[in-house]
Amino acid sequence: MKFLLIMLSFIAFNSSASTSQFDCKYLDYKLVLKTKGFEHVVHELSINGKTLITEFLNGSWFIEEVNCKKTGYEIVASHAQYNDPIKKVFMLTYSKEKGYKVVSGI
Repeated sequence: MKFLLIMLSFIAFNSSASTSQFDCKYLDYKLVLKTKGFEHVVHELSINGKTLITEFLNGSWFIEEVNCKKTGYEIVASHAQYNDPIKKVFMLTYSKEKGYKVVSGI
């Protein structure tokens, strides 16, 4: 019985996470969005699934939209999980030589 309970807990924990991938025909990198949690959703955004974009994680941003642009990804984020309906727009650019850059208020 304990084994069954442990297995069910493990399955329930893993089912609380999901992953989405965003490709852009203009860019040579993709964004990967991992969603974790139940009541308070945590979004982890990364470049090619490897380089974590810490600004969104540290700011507890909820990623609403990811849009492909010729110069980078436009990201619309909010604090909807905290009942704050205001959205903020960011531009994320990346190059292998310079790394990534996040600009807000575009």
